[in-house]
Amino acid sequence: MAQAMTHDGFSVLEIVSQCPTFYGRINREGSHLDMLGQQKARSVAYSPDLDVEAARAQGKDIVIGVIKHDRERKEYCANYQTAVVRSAMAGRDNGQLRST
Repeated sequence: MAQAMTHDGFSVLEIVSQCPTFYGRINREGSHLDMLGQQKARSVAYSPDLDVEAARAQGKDIVIGVIKHDRERKEYCANYQTAVVRSAMAGRDNGQLRST
């Protein structure tokens, strides 16, 4: 998670967490520790050359990790800030003052 958060640009990160209170009880998955063990056993770290079908054949059907880094695209907050400033400036150009 730190890798995706400190990356300057756009990232897609898959985070998976167990839910022993609801899902675990209804599906009789055991305790929270049992569920964590099952989750770990079924997880495979993402890499660009990952063979998903081969991983599934081995029972590894949960892909975890940083799925996408794009240094060309700005991260969401930077894009949003640019759009807000552009919108405010457009309002001033038209003789209007827009609140942000």
